[in-house]
Amino acid sequence: MRRSFGLVDRILLPQPVGDLRERDGFGDPVQHDRSISRLNDGAYLFEEEVTLPGDTADHLRVGMVFELRAGFDSVAWVGYGPWENYTDRREGALLSRWEAPIDELAVPYLRPQENGTRSGVTRLEITGRAGKAVVDSLYPLHFNVARHSVAELESVDHWWELPERARTGAHVDIAHRSVGTGRIGPDTRPAHRLTQSSYRWRWRLQLLPG
Repeated sequence: MRRSFGLVDRILLPQPVGDLRERDGFGDPVQHDRSISRLNDGAYLFEEEVTLPGDTADHLRVGMVFELRAGFDSVAWVGYGPWENYTDRREGALLSRWEAPIDELAVPYLRPQENGTRSGVTRLEITGRAGKAVVDSLYPLHFNVARHSVAELESVDHWWELPERARTGAHVDIAHRSVGTGRIGPDTRPAHRLTQSSYRWRWRLQLLPG
């Protein structure tokens, strides 16, 4: 079911209380149950429960992704920063409130790939002339805000091959596999892989027009 959330250009959601069958990054089936409540201040409360395939023991990420319309250019967050950090490379990051332009969040590795995630985040604000999108969570989250999707990054060999984008894509994850990858180097150490079979969390989304 496709719902309109004003500033959100594309977000696919089930019925307000629903049973959604999806697939993970490896094509395996995933059980996803979600309820959505409209709060008195106009925000939306999402309650999520994800059950991963029982015969697999390693996953990429668990969370939500939504796309904002053109007109967003800055991010502020409460969590680890100011630079990119994953659970296996977080010792050099500091827990505080940070701000940065969206176009400066990306890390230009030699070959385009997943990058720029910040972890331990309990509040995320994405702002610009179009308005403001605010994510709040009691559970520490991982966020990634970027102009290009992971699929777009992995489809090219050089950064200059990526087309300019006005869109803003946002990943908000309850769990994220760490940065090691068999594509260009050593794989993630076992301690930083996702081995749980189920995840349950709540998060809040508020959209304010400019």
